[in-house]
Amino acid sequence: INSVAARKAISEAIDRVAIARGVFQGSQVPADAFVPPALPDAYQSGVCTACRYDPAEAKKLAQQAGLTPGSTVNFQFNTGGGHEEWTAAVTQQLKRNLGLNVNYNGVPFTDLLNNEQQPGASGIFRAAWGADYPTPGNFLQPLMSTGAIGATSPSQPATGDNRGRYSNPRFDQLLAQAAATRDKAQRIGLYQQAEQLAIGQDLAEIPLWFRQQFRLVNTTKFANVYLGFTEEPTLAEITLR
Repeated sequence: INSVAARKAISEAIDRVAIARGVFQGSQVPADAFVPPALPDAYQSGVCTACRYDPAEAKKLAQQAGLTPGSTVNFQFNTGGGHEEWTAAVTQQLKRNLGLNVNYNGVPFTDLLNNEQQPGASGIFRAAWGADYPTPGNFLQPLMSTGAIGATSPSQPATGDNRGRYSNPRFDQLLAQAAATRDKAQRIGLYQQAEQLAIGQDLAEIPLWFRQQFRLVNTTKFANVYLGFTEEPTLAEITLR
């Protein structure tokens, strides 16, 4: 899917709300950004303008991109991870809303990674990401920076995590500026500009949903119970009622 219009067509043909409710039973939240709400200072609600469900607009974009009805699009996912139901739902939506011939294929995880690294890889691949550190740079840099492709030429395998080979010099510049900026507000602002470019404008990746974690707590005994970035309760803040 090597054009902005093609990626946005695919994205706007997917009904995230229906899948989140029907398949995930509300355990996933439809994504409208790449940097998640778990980073509230950096999260930009709606920065992914193509994350809305709009079949009519999707058809127009598909036409612009040459994804005419009957076009074949490869769609790979890894088996054994519980991804069969939602990927099947996405496949059906792409067929119904865009008339695409989806080459839907489940493979072992190692094969998925190997296949999408190849120079001739095409189509869409299931992916997920959990950052190691609570910073927007830990989402943006590994997945969309030029240096994270891990190849010096298009003919080499993409050995980094940027397997989609997205490369935008302005995006790279914003990441470098952010990493060198000590002031937190200014640093986050630069990261937000980078996300606006890579996701809002170029849609380098297609966000689908944000994972949720649920915990039970006796609120008659405890107050100030929150989940931190690691999805565990922030014990230092919990108080007894």
